[in-house]
Amino acid sequence: MGIVERSIRGANIGVKRMGELDTRPFLKAMRAKKIYNEEDAALRALEMCSMWEKYLADPHWYPFKIITVDGKSKEIIDDGDAKLERLKKEMGVGAYKAVVEALTEMNEYNPSGRFVISELWNYRLGRSATLEEGVEFLLGQWKSKKQKIHQTGKQHNHYKLATITKCKNAGDSSGEDSDDFPLSLRAHLLLNGTAEMSANRTKVRNGGTELKL
Repeated sequence: MGIVERSIRGANIGVKRMGELDTRPFLKAMRAKKIYNEEDAALRALEMCSMWEKYLADPHWYPFKIITVDGKSKEIIDDGDAKLERLKKEMGVGAYKAVVEALTEMNEYNPSGRFVISELWNYRLGRSATLEEGVEFLLGQWKSKKQKIHQTGKQHNHYKLATITKCKNAGDSSGEDSDDFPLSLRAHLLLNGTAEMSANRTKVRNGGTELKL
């Protein structure tokens, strides 16, 4: 299993898709207009998201400006950008913030590509995860899964033992083993999974003696 599969609820470490547009604010904005039913609102939100994803991927659209902070140049979002102003007016602050966040992530993690990339992420601390944190998390998940498999195996063996005991008790009550098959060999086969009994009188050899099931 890869680290992507470990991006689950409650997990500290996982993969975050940097620059991916959050669609929820767009759906919320369409519902708030109260001119669409649920299906139409979802469709319109999808269309808007698709359009803005194309804008985000367009290297010719660069809604940033450079400012100087403590003598160092820094790029920030240009609030006066025409597309962003129109978005805020038509879709509200939520959709505007979603686009700004996606733009900021793209500019920070993949400024030359303008496409979504995956980043190992520490969700608890809200930052990129170190390789050590990722390895530690995967090892913890592996140990947890191993313990679950071991526990499941023990429960399965307990079930088989209970089944054998039940068969033995049934045989004792009749005074003989059922199907003329020795209980000891029946138990050995059941526990080790080396053969299975069937109704077609399969032949099994035991110490040179041919037994019929």
